[in-house]
Amino acid sequence: MPTHVPVFIATTLLLAMVPGASQALMIRQVLEGGQRTLRGTLAGNASGFLLWSTAAAAGLSAVLPASPTAYAVRR
Repeated sequence: MPTHVPVFIATTLLLAMVPGASQALMIRQVLEGGQRTLRGTLAGNASGFLLWSTAAAAGLSAVLPASPTAYAVRR
């Protein structure tokens, strides 16, 4: 196995563990509003992620930068 593959896997795993903006939002919501507020935030975050993943799988992320009209329609 080439030496760069294990390094890539280790780097990917480390980057996946780094908290991002979504996790910061979740922590803020649970501290300010409790579990009920957190559930709504989780549902919104998950549905947005699902929608964007579906659009990316359909090729939308390649079409939007190439077509200003398509980007304007999506907005």
